[in-house]
Amino acid sequence: MSLVRSSPMRALMHRNLILRWRLMRFVAPYEGLRRARPTESGLLAASRQLGRCAWRTALRAAPCITFMVLCCPLSLAKDFAADTGFIFQLQGNWIDTRTGQVLQFGEKVFPNEQIAVAENSKRDGSISIALYDGTAVKLTCPQDCARPYAVEDKRSSPDGWTARIGKAWTLLFPQEVAVIVPAGVRGAGLREAVLPVRGGVVNLVPVLANVKTGRYDVEFRRWTQSGPVARSVAFALDWRRTDATLSSSPSVEPGLYQLTLVDGAGNAVGGALVLLVPDAAYNTTNRAFERARAISERWAANVGDAVAHRFIVECLIVLSRDPNLARDLS
Repeated sequence: MSLVRSSPMRALMHRNLILRWRLMRFVAPYEGLRRARPTESGLLAASRQLGRCAWRTALRAAPCITFMVLCCPLSLAKDFAADTGFIFQLQGNWIDTRTGQVLQFGEKVFPNEQIAVAENSKRDGSISIALYDGTAVKLTCPQDCARPYAVEDKRSSPDGWTARIGKAWTLLFPQEVAVIVPAGVRGAGLREAVLPVRGGVVNLVPVLANVKTGRYDVEFRRWTQSGPVARSVAFALDWRRTDATLSSSPSVEPGLYQLTLVDGAGNAVGGALVLLVPDAAYNTTNRAFERARAISERWAANVGDAVAHRFIVECLIVLSRDPNLARDLS
């Protein structure tokens, strides 16, 4: 027996060569590798051939990789870009012209994104976009639909608050937004508000600021994701400008409500969405909501009273979804 055969080290090296060769036979995609022999010279030949196979595979894969890099949907790139605003009102179908994707309510928008109305919505489509510098843009068809709108880059001058409220917009559900009561004339009727519940008493003065004094019935309907529930709770109210308190029953607890005011003749004076909160949470929640009201009033000239009003209603719903947001938005 030769020294090579009897050497434990040589035997170990030989077994290692065999194992490596079997592994290459398992992974090699080419027939030529199967003809090599499990010897040192065969291993060297196989290694060279495996290198050539890897190179050929890379060359064959190059067109696919190039296609993925250059032609993958641009929507994937959005995930890695910084957004500059979000959609807070949408009527009809609007698309990102670069991807062809239909835009959704609450969706983020990105700098230089090209937004256009779909063919089936060119007559009455509209879209409102909140930008993170605190401004807003509204496009209304047919006058604003002749060419795509390029989203402005407002990332260098953010107001902070708009960006934070945009992150919370995913808490809204399109079906509940669709049943929001249309706005009346700004400055008249009931106003949306955050109301404190103090010792079982609700003060309605912030809601009634624009309503004439008199005797009314106040109706509360709990708000859900699909809109106000059918069952309501009613109270009598003597509105005298400086005082409008109701002793709340166990049926009117902290939460979101559709409030309706009815006069002595049984006519509905108006309605508004109100958020009842515990006294301890009132200051923070009300401060956040009043910031929403202030920014919507700034937007009114650009987007119109109805859209601006809708925005503060949506903010009220967002605050009711997650009370912790008030600390971030106040």
